[in-house]
Amino acid sequence: MNADVGLLAGFDRLQWTAAAAGLRTKTFVLAGQRARLLELCYGFVETGWCTRGHAFHVVDGGCSLETRGATVRLTKGDVGLIPNGEAHGHKLLLGPGERALLLVFDEADPG
Repeated sequence: MNADVGLLAGFDRLQWTAAAAGLRTKTFVLAGQRARLLELCYGFVETGWCTRGHAFHVVDGGCSLETRGATVRLTKGDVGLIPNGEAHGHKLLLGPGERALLLVFDEADPG
């Protein structure tokens, strides 16, 4: 759900959208930029590599970030930057009983 309500949107006023099994999101889009609150739980599976660039903050919980060269554990308070491109392909992994709340910033989908 896009919430083009000016320069500021409170996530508490946005509706959750079920994006996939184990994933729901709140999304704010403005001027080609996107801010998303992602709530992930066990059962979420990324089947392919994401090659989009992101900035993220782990608000709560934890999960793992698999890259093409390593797997990194993400926990509450972590902040990261992932560049665009195939060489920086990545996916999130959650184990049994895990949940994570992430704030993610990136370019909005064209269109």
